Amino acid sequence: MIEEFFNIFGNTFQFGLIYFDKEGHIKFVNNNFLSLSQFRQEELIEKNWQEIIIEEDKRWVEEYFRENKEKSFNLDFRIKRNFLPMRVFFSPVFKEKELLGYLLSFFPIEKEKELEREIIISTNIYHEIMENAIDGICIFKEKKLILTNRRLEELTGYSQEELKNINFLELLSPKDKNQIKNILENPENVLLPLHFEIQLIHKHKFPIDTELRIVPIAKNGVHSLIFFFRDITQLKELEKLKTDYFAMVSHDLRSPLTTIKEAVALLSEMAKGKLPSESERFFNIISEELFKLFHLIDNLIEVSRLETGRIKLNFQPVEIQQLINKSLTSFQIFYEKKNLRIEKKFPAYLPKAEIDPDRFSSVINNLLDNAIKYSPQGGKITIEIQKIEPNAKIIKEKKLKLGIPYLLISISDEGPGIPKEYQEKIFEKFEKVELKPGVKGIGLGLAIVKNIVKLHKGEIWVESDGLKGSTFNILIPLTQK
Repeated sequence: MIEEFFNIFGNTFQFGLIYFDKEGHIKFVNNNFLSLSQFRQEELIEKNWQEIIIEEDKRWVEEYFRENKEKSFNLDFRIKRNFLPMRVFFSPVFKEKELLGYLLSFFPIEKEKELEREIIISTNIYHEIMENAIDGICIFKEKKLILTNRRLEELTGYSQEELKNINFLELLSPKDKNQIKNILENPENVLLPLHFEIQLIHKHKFPIDTELRIVPIAKNGVHSLIFFFRDITQLKELEKLKTDYFAMVSHDLRSPLTTIKEAVALLSEMAKGKLPSESERFFNIISEELFKLFHLIDNLIEVSRLETGRIKLNFQPVEIQQLINKSLTSFQIFYEKKNLRIEKKFPAYLPKAEIDPDRFSSVINNLLDNAIKYSPQGGKITIEIQKIEPNAKIIKEKKLKLGIPYLLISISDEGPGIPKEYQEKIFEKFEKVELKPGVKGIGLGLAIVKNIVKLHKGEIWVESDGLKGSTFNILIPLTQK
């Protein structure tokens, strides 16, 4: 609670402080204000904040507050008891865009000179921080670049003067220009901090991978943006080394495993009906574990291809029902082992979808694998396909291309459910949510699924109440034209 914060820290501030809620009731007063005003705390708590203002000033202060209460501002007025003139700073307090209340900071007017000295000291400290920051920093005010630091000069190769005199967008790679241009031209639309990975172009024309954070500041109707650039070139190089290593190890593992798989299949066929049931059970276990290993290795190879851009989709018309049935056949041994029921809700007629069958099989396989792993013994998995007409509401909601038909594929299970706070994170690489003890995995499957669906110009999301059951939805266009 915000009141708890002020109760703990409010009396450490060397100026008068009042916090009131959005209904206008005073919730906190610090000792400095009580000392300045000669009020007692019990006279103020739960009272309306305007009651501290002398009658002569109250009307115009209330009027100004009503007109400007969505932003920060300051006013000079007198307070009751000692009629002391104060400079009062009004600041709205928000939590996740919701207005909670207002913070009033009180400074006696006669202390103005002392305040000015403090501002000068603070400015010097601020300048020192700017110049020694590990991030390249620049500040835009009213769409104009007004300040840069030394680190940004090092990152770009341009001097401070050169940075102010060139078009800032020329510092960005072509693929990033439009996105940043829209932000710079409409700073008032930036309500929360933004985060991107973009490339800066050095003065000598080589690219630099950076992580960009944009922090908006709005005061008295003036919109400013602070850009923080962090060099992640070495991090990118390490990621590439890791990806290449995964690819190499995965390919090296696949060859001997293929030999083992073929040998096991041959031995199993030769021994059919000649071995006791216990021995046949061992053959089945070996086959199951080999299947899981191949699935894991395929995921590692797929991730390396996606990350390095070494992936070319082979689009062709495909009957999605047949593709799903083929995946179900591959996983039959696993869902039968858990006595799971598979319910298919397929329309009598569906047009073919223009997809890459191999890549999209990987999508279905990963989703089926998860549904089977998390389903309880004797549970049910439901697979539903629907044709979505052009310009349907769901297409607009997911911000996909309008004017063409889509397919909606939904795979539902009766597992433990996915809490809301994890429903986006689970699609990130190596992100695992411990929903069920004993379920193994390295957190690659859903990251691969999301990337492949995006390459098909589609969208994937999960629906769950967080308690029981999850539904993974895939929305893809029927045509890639």
